Amino acid sequence: MTRSSLFLYTLVIVCVVLCAALIVSRKASSQHYSPTSVATSGPYTLQVQMASAEAKVLKPNTFTVSVREANNTPVRGASVSIAISMPDMFCGVSTAQAEEVEPGIYRGEGIPLMAGRSSAEVSVALNGHKYTIEHPFLSVR
Repeated sequence: MTRSSLFLYTLVIVCVVLCAALIVSRKASSQHYSPTSVATSGPYTLQVQMASAEAKVLKPNTFTVSVREANNTPVRGASVSIAISMPDMFCGVSTAQAEEVEPGIYRGEGIPLMAGRSSAEVSVALNGHKYTIEHPFLSVR
């Protein structure tokens, strides 16, 4: 293989890698995220809400969690925890506790560690049982 062929081959590989990185980054940023997630877990309806679908990296972001019974009655006295992670990579988990601010409404500050596709696993402990909801969001700089 000649020197110019090797250079051309290397240049093509670098271009392919850069194009792949661009496609992946655009896919993550163009994926639709909602500021609210709702799920039924056991006899309860859990709702997680953020101010927007994007959270600032290394800054406190408010997560509001609503816990209601099937008849829409607010549930008091739950223990609510938030674990923020990145599903596509291992960069650690940031945890927070949410406090009850009014009947059935809990608030906590979560801190994403890196920019990219993120997820908050919200766990609600109540009457000896644990209920969870996943809330996907985008962490940005």
